[in-house]
Amino acid sequence: MAMKNLTQGQATRSDMDELVVLGNVVEALLRMGFGREYGGIVGEGIQSILEVARRGVANGGRFILNAKEMNALNDLMELHDAQMDVITVRDLEQAMKLIDKEHRAGKMQRIVEKKA
Repeated sequence: MAMKNLTQGQATRSDMDELVVLGNVVEALLRMGFGREYGGIVGEGIQSILEVARRGVANGGRFILNAKEMNALNDLMELHDAQMDVITVRDLEQAMKLIDKEHRAGKMQRIVEKKA
């Protein structure tokens, strides 16, 4: 639903949060060995999510995709769906633990930088 809302120009911050989580899960699964050959898709997809989110924050919460970003996110969604077809619940739990560990260690990219 978040991707549909984004493509229709109706995405909310909550939708963007869901896409960020999706990107994090795809990347964690990739690092665990699920779809390593598609690393470029993950990088471009995550970068597109970040760019759309940053632009949206700067524009008062209006999240609008350009064509390149839409293609990158569609590819990321396809990879996500393919990963979901082959992983187990345990694999997903491990991916979530990896995401949590990196988040706690401050290794995640921020949409908006914290002010000092």
